[in-house]
Amino acid sequence: MVHADAKTVTNGGPAILILRICAHHGANRTLHSSGQIEHCDNKVHNNSIKAGGRHVVVGQVGCCVPINIIRGLPHTQMEPDAAEELDKLPHAVLAQGGGSL
Repeated sequence: MVHADAKTVTNGGPAILILRICAHHGANRTLHSSGQIEHCDNKVHNNSIKAGGRHVVVGQVGCCVPINIIRGLPHTQMEPDAAEELDKLPHAVLAQGGGSL
């Protein structure tokens, strides 16, 4: 289990994703469920585009984070953020700790 933050690109430009209590998968990857993300007042649209899905997470303030489907599993592009980016870029909480879902 990890507490992490990472930089991603949204429809509004770069942003910091806040991920608390996520399973660490190695190689800079975390695992989290759509239920865990939706618990933080986000909307997850990970249904197949072929079936009318959108492949995005819509954040609390309306920003959209793209979801890539790789080998049938949804992934969000993330990279480590620098300290100055953490202070300057907008934040989106995707998963937070405490309590049960």
